Amino acid sequence: MPNLQLFLKEYLRVDDTGANSYIATFNAILYVTPLLSAVLSDTILGLYLTILIFSFVYMAGLCLLTLSTIHSISQPWMVHVSLLFLIAFGAGGIKSCVNVMGVQQFHPEEHRALITRYYTYFYACINAGSIFGGVVTPILAESVSFTASFAFPLVAFVVATVAFVAADMMGRYVKPKPQGSAV
Repeated sequence: MPNLQLFLKEYLRVDDTGANSYIATFNAILYVTPLLSAVLSDTILGLYLTILIFSFVYMAGLCLLTLSTIHSISQPWMVHVSLLFLIAFGAGGIKSCVNVMGVQQFHPEEHRALITRYYTYFYACINAGSIFGGVVTPILAESVSFTASFAFPLVAFVVATVAFVAADMMGRYVKPKPQGSAV
């Protein structure tokens, strides 16, 4: 988040308190949205469609945030909409579904050991990606530009989404129908 805090202070001329409040609001939305996406996936959309829809919302947010760093077209509303709505809702919406969909690709009885291994690798990759992004994006912001620093996760997420859709097009996923909400 130091990259985001610096961006808010430099581009929006927000003071430390304002930047901290902004980031706290972003995090609140990010951590509440999984409840909404869990209900949507369980009752209406299923996991695959929920992940896909929220991925496109997230991608739109990353794109708008990247565009907001270009001085000739930058507007404060672009940052607000991209961060507080698109990125927070998109990331939060994916958060509660992606690990569940991954584990649904295994038979619960026949693949117990694989399920355990899946969760280990899943969380290791999530944390490694977070560390990598947390190191690379500030370096890009400092040595290249904020545009490069925000374009990097955008490109990575586009590649991930294309891979997700391509695997579906090849018939690689088990996609159970929505069963009703546990809530």
